[in-house]
Formats: sequence, C-alpha cells, structure tokens
Amino acid sequence: MRDLSMPSLFNPTKKYVDDISTIRVWRYSARDRDSRIVRASLRATKTQVTRCHAYL
Repeated sequence: MRDLSMPSLFNPTKKYVDDISTIRVWRYSARDRDSRIVRASLRATKTQVTRCHAYL
C-alpha cells in the first residue's frame, strides 16, 4: 500500500487524486504506520475524505 501511495506525496497525478482509497491510505500511513488506523481510514465518511483531499 505504501509503495502505491508514495508517488502522490511528491507528484500528485490525476490518477492518484481520483483514487480516494489511495488518498485515505496515504494520509494515515504517512502519519501513523498503525494498521488499525489505516483500516479505519478506509471507512472514512465523505466529510473526512474531503478533509484528507484538502491536505493534498
């Protein structure tokens, strides 16, 4: 998962920006490697997704 999300950190292309699940995994894996938090992020609401999108 981390390998897929890393490119978005330096060069966010349309492909990565459109992949909401990648954005969620990137936000939480970059801050905390805890797999429980990553799994919780996969169930994020639309509001949380928008908030994560703003950080990009």
